[in-house]
Amino acid sequence: MPGCRRTEEHHRLRAVHAGGNHRRLRRLPGAQYHLTTQLGAFLDPVADKLMVCAALVVLLTLDRVDEFVALVIIGREITVSALREWMAYVGRRRASR
Repeated sequence: MPGCRRTEEHHRLRAVHAGGNHRRLRRLPGAQYHLTTQLGAFLDPVADKLMVCAALVVLLTLDRVDEFVALVIIGREITVSALREWMAYVGRRRASR
């Protein structure tokens, strides 16, 4: 069916866009009322990483990004997360001395 692939691409890109809008709306009440939890502080960066990975998977299926580029971006996300956790651990250890 002509144009079917383009419609499929459009739906995938709209799903990623909707996910980004959902994230903004989800953060609005917490920012407005200065509400935070330890679980939320942990899950927010995880959700960000999942959104990046989901967007990359969509772009990969649409052949809009090279596999190597996607691997570099995902690797960077994992590395930054690991460094943050390590630095938080080092900071807690030094504070307890």
